[in-house]
Amino acid sequence: MVKGDSSGSTVVFHINGQKHSVDANSNIGPTTALVDYIRDVANLKGTKVMCREGGCGACTVTAKVIDPATGAEIQKSVNACLTPVLSCDGWDISTVESLGNKQEGYHVIQNRLVNFHGTQCGYCTPGMVMNMHALLGAKKDLQMEDIEKNLDGNICRCTGYRPILDAFKSLAKDASIELQQKCSDIEDCATCPMKKANGASCSGKAKVSTSNSLKLPSGEEWVVAKNLENALITAHQSKSNGADYRFVAGNTSTGIFKNQGPYKTFIDINGIPELKKTSVDKNGIVLGGGTTLTETINLLRESAKLPGFEYGKRASTHLERVANVSVRNITRRYQNAHAYVNAGFLFKVNKGTGVTVAEKPRIVYGGVSAAFIHATAAELSLQGKDLTDEKTLRDALQALEKEVRPDVGPLESSPFYRIQLAKTLLYKTILEIIGEKAAQKFRSGSSDLERIITKGKQTYDASQAETNLYKSVPKYEGTIQASGEAEYTADIPFQTNELFGAFVLSTVPNGNIKNMDASAALKIPGVERFVTAKDIPGINDVMKFHFFPNTTPEPVFADDKVSNHGQALGLILATSKDVAVKAAKLVNVTYENVTKPVVNIDDAVAKAKEDGSLQKQTMGTFSLPPPEDVKVANTLKGTLKFGSQYHFFMETISVVCHPREDGIDIYCLDGNGSNAVALVLNIPTNSINVQVRRLGGGFGGKATRPNFVGSRLRSRDLGYRSTMSNCFRFRDKYEHVRKTPSLSHPLRRFDENGKIGSLKSDLICDPGSSANESSAITALVHIQNCYKAAGWEVSPRFVYTNTPSNTPCRAPGSVQAVAAIEWIMDHIANHLKKDPLEVRKANFLANGDKLLFTFLEGQPTYDRENLIPDMIENMKATADYEARLAFIETFNKVIQTVAQVLQIPMDRIKIKASNNFVAANALVTGGSTGSELTCYSAIKACEELRENLRPILEKLEDPSWDKLIQAAAAAKVKLTASYTPTAKDDIKGYDVWVLNATEVEIDVLTGEYKIIRTDLYEDVGRSLSPATGEPSTDAAFSVVLAMRNAIAAARADAGNTDWFEMSGPVSPEDIAMLCLTKTTDLAV
Repeated sequence: MVKGDSSGSTVVFHINGQKHSVDANSNIGPTTALVDYIRDVANLKGTKVMCREGGCGACTVTAKVIDPATGAEIQKSVNACLTPVLSCDGWDISTVESLGNKQEGYHVIQNRLVNFHGTQCGYCTPGMVMNMHALLGAKKDLQMEDIEKNLDGNICRCTGYRPILDAFKSLAKDASIELQQKCSDIEDCATCPMKKANGASCSGKAKVSTSNSLKLPSGEEWVVAKNLENALITAHQSKSNGADYRFVAGNTSTGIFKNQGPYKTFIDINGIPELKKTSVDKNGIVLGGGTTLTETINLLRESAKLPGFEYGKRASTHLERVANVSVRNITRRYQNAHAYVNAGFLFKVNKGTGVTVAEKPRIVYGGVSAAFIHATAAELSLQGKDLTDEKTLRDALQALEKEVRPDVGPLESSPFYRIQLAKTLLYKTILEIIGEKAAQKFRSGSSDLERIITKGKQTYDASQAETNLYKSVPKYEGTIQASGEAEYTADIPFQTNELFGAFVLSTVPNGNIKNMDASAALKIPGVERFVTAKDIPGINDVMKFHFFPNTTPEPVFADDKVSNHGQALGLILATSKDVAVKAAKLVNVTYENVTKPVVNIDDAVAKAKEDGSLQKQTMGTFSLPPPEDVKVANTLKGTLKFGSQYHFFMETISVVCHPREDGIDIYCLDGNGSNAVALVLNIPTNSINVQVRRLGGGFGGKATRPNFVGSRLRSRDLGYRSTMSNCFRFRDKYEHVRKTPSLSHPLRRFDENGKIGSLKSDLICDPGSSANESSAITALVHIQNCYKAAGWEVSPRFVYTNTPSNTPCRAPGSVQAVAAIEWIMDHIANHLKKDPLEVRKANFLANGDKLLFTFLEGQPTYDRENLIPDMIENMKATADYEARLAFIETFNKVIQTVAQVLQIPMDRIKIKASNNFVAANALVTGGSTGSELTCYSAIKACEELRENLRPILEKLEDPSWDKLIQAAAAAKVKLTASYTPTAKDDIKGYDVWVLNATEVEIDVLTGEYKIIRTDLYEDVGRSLSPATGEPSTDAAFSVVLAMRNAIAAARADAGNTDWFEMSGPVSPEDIAMLCLTKTTDLAV
């Protein structure tokens, strides 16, 4: 084994074959994450950063390390956001840049992902690629199941995963015929070799760590323990000197517990052989304290092949539900598992006429309370008892209930649910042990909802692909996204003397600022200044000029009144991100007049009713006269509630400001930002140049919020100093918020066929501490869905809470509205005991029916065909609807447009960043109109170019594109064109007709569920790019109605067929509680 070439006080590792050294003078601290070193020191921006909790996979890299117990080299994927760079001594690290690029060509993983249309925003793509790269290097004979499991820690918010999984599974040994056939049209589908893009073998090797310790200028010390004795002595010495210490192994807890410390001594225990040793003998399995979860899983699987250790298979399967692969690769066997309740059961039984417990079993729980681990009372009650005897079950469950005392906390599920889980997990175990001795109807209770290998199939009209415009082609930016070459805002290289911003946030939700003291923060070396509302030369209001209607003021910085926890009070500007964040925490803010906040929509509605503001906080009432052919015979009312939804876009909100001779260049995520910044700075809008290259996901969350960051970064003249802010994920949650919570209070009257005669509903939303970007009006637009609205009266309203202002989130308002009307249809069907589909048919919209609301003047009528009835009949045939129902009852695009109009190859077209010079007065890209409007503008601009080129073209005989342009340039022909759509353009809206038939299975004991099958049937018209459009639908369908039907079936089995309210989102706890399962009714 090659020894490391590091000295005792230097950390040495390699990144993509390049040697990197860190010593005491490197300005690297014990908490500096590998991802920050990779991005900011190695300047490799392909590795992304998002959650900093090991939960998203954007920062995934491949690492070769030495096992201290065996000396063997191990290759694994790791989350660079959790890995301290000082713990990487001897490591050989590969980032996405090492695989392929434009110059050297792309790796088969990258090409496969692009050709399977597995990228959209592209921010998650490098992490996906590196996860797959690590798996291919670590495992031979790769199976599709391995790939599905390995991606459990990589999140994609755009594609719906199906094309990503298909791309990677096509590299598996057991790839399906469909996948092999698909990729055979793309490239050679041979198993991927572990080689670089140019074909050279990856020869980097990990080395044995020889680092001992680093004494840093900050007074902190990083100690690398070589053995257990060394670690304990160091800890004792540190404590004796009055310095707190911390053992560093996987470091995963820092992803959750962010305010640990401060510590003076960090003891790296990863290289201690004693902590990595494991053994299996007749006395049991012994795991060293440094054994990772991945190593534990592998050992348990191997042990399961030995007599007496059969339980290892089940235990390893359970551990696969803890964290994700990249976290399990580094986290130790004893770590926090985020489960409602988890449990372990070990029974030794004798099977005869019954199933007798031969000796006292072992029953342990997690997630109940810190004081409760062993269920000793339940263990004693089961010893020597026959598990097939129902009295044994009852006694054990009663004993368990008496000793289970759950902790109560705001982040925990309810004590009742956790008690029930503890009991049902024991019940499921007993059912599994007794097997066929349990009654037939109870046996399924022992089964877990096992996920099968997923698969998907898409079909569409092949006639669409006749021309460039409708071809299914790989995404234009796909390869540079997959290689990490695509530059996002946070990837823009740092400028000399650039300042970094970190926000000072309010710690109270409702009060007044008494004083802000930044003196302690300003004393820290590197801190330049503290910016507050007093430094704003213009208007302290970012929403003064915006495209959203009915905007209310939102301050850049709170001046006096604080309206929500996490509101921005000021901004620290410093020479580094770390210094800025550290200093921001030292700003001392005192408050006065702090009162109890209103934090949820229920309390806000109650308050608004009490003070009379609810009726005033409305956007009007919209109604249609009642139908004449409906004889109302039934009346129902109810309430439907929707909670908030966090956007979880992969790229956090980032803004970079560069001063120029004629103003400011702002690189941000919102093309409308120039207006807001100009008003705040009190400078002309034409002094601000805004560029938007790409977004790493947005879903509405970046429609206005980047304006706040951009305005704050330039709140005072900073001379020629560039500024940057990259919001950390936990900061992002505070201000860049969530989908709006909402309530619907409908009263409806209908006839015996379910046809609605009247409906009255208040659509109430909670936009937060301001009424901006309220989803109530968009809910009004969509609540009619595909139904007649005669007799309807709908009032969109809003209430205030002391929470950050909410923002649009993927179909804002429409999700809630469509769910509300479909919920109403189900309620009517339940009341009439009719098929819900028949009730829907009775209310379908028809040509000539009045529309409740549109943005057009007057009271328009629907002048098109409702395609849903025909689609239903077609889908019944293609989705096996009747057969499945019986079973259940028994148990990209602009490039293509330009190519089409100009008649040139698509590879001759380039897409450049949008800016406010070309696209003046641009608004947010939203409402699913971006592709159409961009392509329409491209068509108009290309038509102008084509007309300009016509005289030159007529003089030449069939010229190439290059010769045509050269001749045109020589003739001084104008070769630029732009177009902005206006109200005069004949751009017509259209309806998107979609059907969804989903089959789900729920576990009535635990509330877990799985999707069995989903069929989506959509009228896509002539899709601009079918393969790119498919994933959007894959990621956007809802299973809530199927879930509701499954719960209703469980309730009926429990003897209750009454209607029940089910608000969203739905958690496993909600499902279990709604199923009405009573542990007193459990039987064997």
